[in-house]
Amino acid sequence: MSASESSPATTVYRGRRDGHEYEIRARHPFLEARAELVIDGVLHEPVRERSRTPEPSQDDEDADGITVTMQEGFSSATYQVRRPDEEGELRDAERIVVRTAWRGAGEVDVTDALGLDAQPLRPEPGSASAAREERRAAHPLRFALVAAGGRAAGFLLPLLGIGALLSGVLRPVRRWVAEVTAPVREALAPVGEAISAVREALFGWIPDISLPDFGLSLPDLPDLPGWVGDVLVPAVVVLGAGAAAWHGVRRRARRLEQAGEDEQSPDDGSSSPMR
Repeated sequence: MSASESSPATTVYRGRRDGHEYEIRARHPFLEARAELVIDGVLHEPVRERSRTPEPSQDDEDADGITVTMQEGFSSATYQVRRPDEEGELRDAERIVVRTAWRGAGEVDVTDALGLDAQPLRPEPGSASAAREERRAAHPLRFALVAAGGRAAGFLLPLLGIGALLSGVLRPVRRWVAEVTAPVREALAPVGEAISAVREALFGWIPDISLPDFGLSLPDLPDLPGWVGDVLVPAVVVLGAGAAAWHGVRRRARRLEQAGEDEQSPDDGSSSPMR
């Protein structure tokens, strides 16, 4: 296998946010994401975040006085940009999130310091990522349904499936533990009775306090069948995830369209307003 076949192609993403220019040279290997960052014309070498290592200091600053740290995730990489404040102290600024989708395609977003309000960067024309964005803009419902299915599954599987599965698998174990510990629990029963007697002697004299009855009563609610909750919870989750995914797909398409219009307009040195 040649080097060009084993190494994923580099996709260049460009865009602006809050007066800064970004050029992200990303690679999307299988289940990974890597990138070189050019911010306002300066190439940055991110410091990889590891446990038990100190945070980057002024000694790690690049030519423009900012530092960038990288944290790897599942099919993603997050680059935290830190900029000096008025007193020269480095503070968390924007984040650059690179994600890998499938077959060398992916996406890059620039968010605020909290990872919110994502501004997508435009992939270079002709790339796999650009084709993916075009398909997403042309078929927003399809992508929204896929995204909603993933989000709903991530919530419902732990809520419904895994709990029921573990309950069935662990039932013989719980029965065996109960049988083995039965003699011990029977031997300790007198100890528990003695503790209850001591607690009653110490605190049994405290009278019960009851609230006055104001004559108010709530109407009796009808008993709902058990299947109502089993159906209602997944339905609410799926509808909520679908609405959020639909809004996210449409919002991303609008922002990418606005970014393309900004690239074609004369550069006046200012960033266009975010929508």
